[in-house]
Amino acid sequence: ATATPPPPSAPSPPSAPAPAATAAVEGDPIATALASVAVIACGEGHGSGFLVSAGVLATNYHVIADDPVEQLTAIFFDPATHQETELPVSLISEDPAHDLAFLAVEADLVPLSVPDRFDHRNGHRVSVIGSPGIGSEGERLENVVTDGRLGPFYSSLIAPDRWSLSLTLNPGNSGGPVLDAETGDVIGVTVAKFTTVDGLALAVPHAILADRLHRATASSGDERAANDSL
Repeated sequence: ATATPPPPSAPSPPSAPAPAATAAVEGDPIATALASVAVIACGEGHGSGFLVSAGVLATNYHVIADDPVEQLTAIFFDPATHQETELPVSLISEDPAHDLAFLAVEADLVPLSVPDRFDHRNGHRVSVIGSPGIGSEGERLENVVTDGRLGPFYSSLIAPDRWSLSLTLNPGNSGGPVLDAETGDVIGVTVAKFTTVDGLALAVPHAILADRLHRATASSGDERAANDSL
């Protein structure tokens, strides 16, 4: 007997257009911020940093304190391809008391936004980006996003006032941005974790960052050259 040919199959439904996925990523302020966050490579270790103005990186002073500036580099990562771009940096200014430092870098990237004002609210949703070390041989995970919330102010007799964060930080996260989870604005800088309890960390408050950034961007070329010679 002759086999009856099967009926033609129904056409496959059209796949979703690629631009829809792209738009979803572009609409996420935290995902968008990833391209402007860098690893600060320094000697035997590393920390994190981020673009806060055209050609200006912010990080922690303790990240760069033990290395000559000519040995420091900033490594940026393409969020889609993870391709690395390593760039030299130079010192603009540093504030050891508040654990901040600002570096000059020639990077063709969009800086993160630092608003003129931010009113601290306990429980406000935040995200931090940084590159924690994960091994004894210098292994790291680049630009990991950690979500959490702002905690209350933290005061200490041996350090400036900080903001507490209800999230986990690890070595290598230092110097990364604390972002408003809704807007992507920078509202602080990660600085340390508590060693006596889990899941709590500290950040340099927005007002200190904004003030020191203003001073750094007002720094003249002569002052930058003098800092580089230190």
